[in-house]
Amino acid sequence: MMADANKAVLSNADQYIGALPGILQSAQQLMQQVAPPSPPPMDPSQAALKKAEMDNATKQQQLQQDQQQFQEKQQSEQQQQASQDQAKQASDQLHAETQKETAGINAQTKVQTTQMDNTTGETIAAAEIAAGKHTNVRNGEGIGSHGMG
Repeated sequence: MMADANKAVLSNADQYIGALPGILQSAQQLMQQVAPPSPPPMDPSQAALKKAEMDNATKQQQLQQDQQQFQEKQQSEQQQQASQDQAKQASDQLHAETQKETAGINAQTKVQTTQMDNTTGETIAAAEIAAGKHTNVRNGEGIGSHGMG
């Protein structure tokens, strides 16, 4: 009975194995229809030329990116410098205006001080004349006390 079972298994196996070449051929045909066609193999010189072209294109792209980044950086630096120059100009102008105002205030203060000194001198001179006394301007002592009067 075992021998009969083995014969049946072998017979079924032969049928399945016999059908495999047809199934494989159908699968290959289906794959060729669905899959994109593969390019024909290139000779080594064409492959090297193609690689060099691709490398060159990549380098060109990188060069363009680098150039664009350089231009953007340069433009940014120019804008920053222009802003700094504008701020310095405004600061210098404010400083000049402040110095001008300070000089004006100082000049006005000197005029007022001179006027006050003149008024004080006139007041002292008027008081001396009224009192009949002459006072030394340097030390406030009477001139007559030194024997000059």
